[in-house]
Amino acid sequence: PFMRPRLSMAADLPFIGMVDKIFGHGYGLFVDSPDDAALLMRKVTDGEATTRVPQVHWLPTMQTFGKDSRVYCFYFVAEGSYVAVAKAWRARAAAKGYIVTLKEKARHNPNVLKLMGASDIWGGNSIYFARNAKALGIDKLLINGDCPPADMAEMAAMGYLPGRCDSYSDLWQDSDNIDPRSAALPEHAVKHANGEAMTGGATFDRSQVSLKRCTALMLDAAKKAVPPDLAKYPYEARFLDVITAEGLYECYDPEHPMTRSDKRRYSEGICAYFGDWGEGNLNLVAGGEHGKWWCAKYLHYLEGMQSGGHSYYFWPA
Repeated sequence: PFMRPRLSMAADLPFIGMVDKIFGHGYGLFVDSPDDAALLMRKVTDGEATTRVPQVHWLPTMQTFGKDSRVYCFYFVAEGSYVAVAKAWRARAAAKGYIVTLKEKARHNPNVLKLMGASDIWGGNSIYFARNAKALGIDKLLINGDCPPADMAEMAAMGYLPGRCDSYSDLWQDSDNIDPRSAALPEHAVKHANGEAMTGGATFDRSQVSLKRCTALMLDAAKKAVPPDLAKYPYEARFLDVITAEGLYECYDPEHPMTRSDKRRYSEGICAYFGDWGEGNLNLVAGGEHGKWWCAKYLHYLEGMQSGGHSYYFWPA
């Protein structure tokens, strides 16, 4: 049985497939305007058993009906089961420009070739680890974490990708200085409709709770923080925490109001800044947490997509 009575269409993929696993026929419900959409999984009788079928539910946009069109469609398949449904949605995504292969990305950044087949290492950010790995015949590694610039350069010369994690979502310090952890608070925080600031991550003992930086302000923070960092440290990769893992939400601050669609577009913008080769972007090997359909165009790898989603595990932060 389907375990969840409700699904946000701001989820990993903006569609759901319903198929007969024995005969292979079924359909996909594709939501073309997914940012303010949700699926209600309605329980229906199926002979002596019950099942659930999806029904599109529209959320308000900034507490209004919203001005944008709301569109979905059914795509029926006579055979091929969920694979045929997935291929049909992929073709629609490609037509909208959201499919860019690693091969194409590598044409614009040859370091992408270092990523292919590499192990993703956290906690091995030392030249001693890298040298030992090379001596043991390991030719490809993505090594995350700070280390001296000369050591990073040596890692890169070995064929490895030196990288680091960045997080722009959680603000821990009230400061006039804008960086990944700091900004003026509560001015830069997401505001609920009642004016209260949205909280973000917390330490495990809950002694500190961050405020959520409005996504409308993230790109400006990254442009202030990253170029000076890259001038000192020769990182070739960057991992973006949280941005591609969380859902869509609104901000009611009059200085930086944001619809759910705005949030998705701002999130795409910061992914493009790190991973795209267009003018003004960094063109790094870029990764993200968990992942959403809209980030695949710009990022090169994702961590945690197969962990099962927040319905199946718990982290107290």
